[in-house]
Amino acid sequence: MHKLLIRKAGDHEKFVSVASGSNHLLVLTTHGNVYAWGASEQGQLGRKVLERRKINGTVPEKVTLHSRSLKATAIGAGAYHSFAIDEHGDVWGWGLNTMGQTGTGYNGKADDVVQLPQKVLGLSKAELGGDQVVEIVGGTHHTLFRTAAGKVYGVGRCSAGQLGLAEDDPAYKDRFDPDFIVEPALINFPGKDVNDPIVQISCGTHNSAAITEAGALYSWGQGLQGELGVPEDEVRIPRTIVRAEGGSWHAVAVSCGGQHTLGLFRKK
Repeated sequence: MHKLLIRKAGDHEKFVSVASGSNHLLVLTTHGNVYAWGASEQGQLGRKVLERRKINGTVPEKVTLHSRSLKATAIGAGAYHSFAIDEHGDVWGWGLNTMGQTGTGYNGKADDVVQLPQKVLGLSKAELGGDQVVEIVGGTHHTLFRTAAGKVYGVGRCSAGQLGLAEDDPAYKDRFDPDFIVEPALINFPGKDVNDPIVQISCGTHNSAAITEAGALYSWGQGLQGELGVPEDEVRIPRTIVRAEGGSWHAVAVSCGGQHTLGLFRKK
């Protein structure tokens, strides 16, 4: 891999970011290139790998976002799907899309796979009025997107509250399927100060979490093993786990695993 990234004498392309799914990896380089390798059956590598040449998926290859000259500024991944943000603020998704988790639309097929990168609906810099997606995380069948302004959008499976949307949210109207939505929807955080932006997000298998600049921690989704930090097995809309005001702790970071969640806290 080291040799692959050497362009010319004195110009060594280096890794700056890594995103991993259940069985695939993405890396972003200093040149704005995205490389992918691992399993390819769900299209998560952003290229076609022939069944008889599956070993080719274990070799890192560049992912082309519309054109080979288009550079990426950030990457993200879910269990079997992948994402990149390009230099113009457009968001690209590919991979498994059986529940609309790539945010690129849905064709109604049970084995729906987005083989090559496609634009995510409604999240370009122009569509967000100058705001821009800066962080993307995914679970098994759902995805969260955080913008520079601290807003969070969700897409994909919602049957167990994975997206944190209220039952009367407009995104649920005229759904293709009651278990998921196919276009990213804005997530509201009850009780959150409008001047306290979300600064970090995380997804587990079927749960989600977010932290605000003031140190509040929110959790929602399915938590059969206690991964939500509350006694309930399911939380439909974001629940405050650590308050921004009062209390003894300031939430610094959160990471959701398969069936557990870890938080980093600072004593106030």
